[in-house]
Amino acid sequence: MATSQPADPNEPLVALISIYDRCKDILRSVGHEWCLTNHDQKALQARISTEHQRLEQWGHGIGLDVPRKAHLSCSSDGYLLDRDFHESTQGILESIVSSFEETIAYLAQHYELAPSSSTPTTGSPRDGYLARIQSFLSAKNPTSRWQRQDKVRFMAFAETVHQHIGVLLQKLDYFKSVTNA
Repeated sequence: MATSQPADPNEPLVALISIYDRCKDILRSVGHEWCLTNHDQKALQARISTEHQRLEQWGHGIGLDVPRKAHLSCSSDGYLLDRDFHESTQGILESIVSSFEETIAYLAQHYELAPSSSTPTTGSPRDGYLARIQSFLSAKNPTSRWQRQDKVRFMAFAETVHQHIGVLLQKLDYFKSVTNA
């Protein structure tokens, strides 16, 4: 048996959940204020480098572009994250969102999910993706090899993405406004 089975629709999903969890942990480590000690900067840089390697490995496997590597430049006091970090972090978030949406589109195509005509026209485009996920979960598609716990985990993941990305982007916008001041 081959060790790699890229045709398995579960594989990119599991990888995406893992990637998102790690990125979320990285950003959570920043805390509510965009400042870190020198020690934390080094630890965060190492984690971001590892994360980029994971993004590159998975992204290349499914044909996605990934953001450039992050760089942290020490400010005079060694505490403030710089603009490059902001841009690279935003790149990571955009890559997560893009990967998430690509995966949803792939799953919708794989399981022959038609675009939901009842999807509300108001709200963000991701509301439509969530509606399609919910549709998929309620369809009980007999071709699905997912276990019930996988579906529950995926729905929780989708809801987390929908809520958490907005919070993180607000933090990034705040940081950008501070650096532009």
